[in-house]
Amino acid sequence: MGKKKSGKKKKSAKKKGGGDNPNAPENVAKRAELEAAHLRKSIAQRTQMVRQESFKSFELKNDLEDLTEKAESQQNDAHDVVIDLERQYKIMEAKLSSRIQELEDKCAVLQETLETTQTDLERTKTEAKETVTKKDRQIKTLTQRIELMEESYEGVLLEALDSMASKVEQARDKWELESYLVQQKNKDTLLDFGLSHSVTI
Repeated sequence: MGKKKSGKKKKSAKKKGGGDNPNAPENVAKRAELEAAHLRKSIAQRTQMVRQESFKSFELKNDLEDLTEKAESQQNDAHDVVIDLERQYKIMEAKLSSRIQELEDKCAVLQETLETTQTDLERTKTEAKETVTKKDRQIKTLTQRIELMEESYEGVLLEALDSMASKVEQARDKWELESYLVQQKNKDTLLDFGLSHSVTI
């Protein structure tokens, strides 16, 4: 009895993604990228504000110098006017310096946060890549095991079918022999009664 090989059934592995899971490595990486972009934009805005405040301070200084020159030229309470203008300038300068320092401190904090976020983003990307690679290896290993099991089951099945066919053939030969012996016995019995010419077995 010839062996008929059945085709191997290969199961396609489903590619698992983050889906709607917010804690999936892919979604965490996307959120980190958005946060980094927001931080970069905030730093740019703070830097622009520092420049604007510095420019205002420069303009005020120029205005003070112009007013001082006018006061000196008019010689009308020049001393009091200069003192008052200097006082106002120092007050404004102190406020602007404080504001500039505050903005610079915020920029430094945002820059540090951005660097930390970028570091976390790189780590998340690396972990996500390692996770995907690990899953791919697991899927490949499982696929190989399934193929080996299919081959093993196929061999066992074919061996069982061959064994069954062999037993069926042996049983058939046995039945044919027993049938022949029964017929021969019946024929001999009929011969004893002299019916061999009138009865055919």
